[in-house]
Amino acid sequence: MVDVRCTLARTNIAKTVPSGRTSACTWQGRVAGTKLVVMTAEHYHADSENGDHVVNPSEDALFMRITDLNTDDNTFLTIEPPGDDPAWYAVVSLLEDGVYEVERSYPHRRLHELTTETDRSEIARDLTIWLAWAGRITRQSSTGSDL
Repeated sequence: MVDVRCTLARTNIAKTVPSGRTSACTWQGRVAGTKLVVMTAEHYHADSENGDHVVNPSEDALFMRITDLNTDDNTFLTIEPPGDDPAWYAVVSLLEDGVYEVERSYPHRRLHELTTETDRSEIARDLTIWLAWAGRITRQSSTGSDL
């Protein structure tokens, strides 16, 4: 479940609602006749060596960032949750021979995987699935839920 924070401009009203309930926030904004600002929580971000930064990238966005990798000045893409000591990370690196090295790590759980792959689409799909798992585990840990 993703929380969405709805803030009505020119007021002090702010409300956090589960995703799928944004229509309630939109409705309030229309009734009040004010500008509505909707912000989703950042669960993870992707950073390329060339400085490209994307918050909560979709599978398509990951595919595009992987396609943008080159052996000159943009050799890797790092994906991790926000914070100084991220619980997990994933890195996609383009090797000299055109093969992609994919590293997935969850150090607090002693999980580490290093693979090579050539299909960018498959890398993006697999990463999207893994990121959903890692994010779910991280949110459960932060709320004290059983893993």
